[in-house]
Amino acid sequence: MVENQTMRVVQLFPARFPGKPCSPPTGGQALRTPFPPRKALFWPATALLALGLALSGCGLTNVRDLPPQAKKLYVQANKAYEQGDLKAALSFYDRLILQAPDFAPAWSNRALARMATGDREGALKDIDQALALDPGLADAWFNRAALAESAGDYEQAVADYTRALKARPNFAPAFYNRGTAYGEKGNTDQALADYERTLALDPDFAAAYVNRSSILLGRGRVKEALRDADKAVRLSPGDPWAFHNRALARRFSGDLPGAVQDATQALALAPDFADALHNRGMAYALMGRHDRAMQDFSRALNIAPGHVQARLSLGDSLAVTGDMVGALDQYRTVLKEHPGNPEALKMQGRALALAGDPEKAMQSLDQALSANPEDPETLLFMGQLLYAQKDYAGALDRYHKALALDDRLPRVYNNLAWIYAACPDPALRNGEEAVRMAKRAVDIKPHFAYLDTLAAALAEAGRFEEAVETQQKALLMASTRDRAYAAPEHVGAMKGRLALYRNHEPWRDQ
Repeated sequence: MVENQTMRVVQLFPARFPGKPCSPPTGGQALRTPFPPRKALFWPATALLALGLALSGCGLTNVRDLPPQAKKLYVQANKAYEQGDLKAALSFYDRLILQAPDFAPAWSNRALARMATGDREGALKDIDQALALDPGLADAWFNRAALAESAGDYEQAVADYTRALKARPNFAPAFYNRGTAYGEKGNTDQALADYERTLALDPDFAAAYVNRSSILLGRGRVKEALRDADKAVRLSPGDPWAFHNRALARRFSGDLPGAVQDATQALALAPDFADALHNRGMAYALMGRHDRAMQDFSRALNIAPGHVQARLSLGDSLAVTGDMVGALDQYRTVLKEHPGNPEALKMQGRALALAGDPEKAMQSLDQALSANPEDPETLLFMGQLLYAQKDYAGALDRYHKALALDDRLPRVYNNLAWIYAACPDPALRNGEEAVRMAKRAVDIKPHFAYLDTLAAALAEAGRFEEAVETQQKALLMASTRDRAYAAPEHVGAMKGRLALYRNHEPWRDQ
């Protein structure tokens, strides 16, 4: 059974971060989920000094060296800061600095209080003064880096975290934050290395497991990502990002009920978590529950109107349920806000084809391919459209180009096999090649439609007994495991083909 633009026989829900439905992402795809914004952003010097550790440098850095009154002010200031009384904390730090102007941690910690009140400029001046007093004050370098990171200056953040690590090589939060800054720069290799260093120093650093799982998901290492997300959930059961990432990993591994459960827990912890709503909606869509999926996508867009993936996914569900006008409206909204978005152009092209406008459909798909020449799914859609227009050679060309980009696409192998098995043009039919392609599709992903294609290929190769047996398996799968995707008309067509094979006749498309 070929996947074409008028017959939805296989789940065609397109890829959203970071991979294809119920499968891990392929190499080369960028992470579409941001790194969880829960960094250990600022680090008070009290955490280190409470352990009785002295800091290196030219200034006064050891709390033991403070006069009694200054030491009292330091304790009062830190306590007020920890309790959230920023006004009192700033007052205590001001008085402390008047009494001990060379005490670098006072400047570094006052910077935290200033940052908490929104005084970024004052915070940076205090940090720079702390570093002038003690260039080896790791906490100050850390907080300077965090200021740069919060302003989006990831290059400076990486440099300052590196200085913090030079001053304190076993500073786990600095490795974690530097990893996140690397991730924001798109350098996931360095990010992964820093998260691994973080966990080597502190195996209970839950946020590092969450962020490492994001990178692993982006690389298709779903089992490892699931282990990391599991660990994060156990360590930090109140963290919605841990449940969100585990939901992603479960969805990509095919555990759709588990994905829904975890995404629901993430939303219980953070009701306005738009990414979790989108994630749960994707799981519902893959289960064929597009009414629930569209509710979640719509809720995500109410919370975050600029959530591109949620809008594209809403368009996809509308298309699946036959509302092409609504689907096209969603895609055009994305293109209005993000001209040239290849995903929106691709899905717009597919919806136009389903709406019966092949010329505009191909124009949109051509634009999508120009915007992203490395997307095999665009070539797949082109092949489907060309096949529907009876341009069988053109369809073959696009499918082979798609495989050149990614040789693990079962839909492409399936459609190639169907052309070789059932194409009306005898010059293009090739039974043995059809069998080879169809088996490859089934090996990658067992599915009733792929078994239906394999049966047609076996019949074209003259292996009718095997064709009958395979078609019976396809019908059984369509009535059990894959029943959500097997419409009655598809099952009826499959039964008609089974009758042909029993009569030693192959199937031919008209």
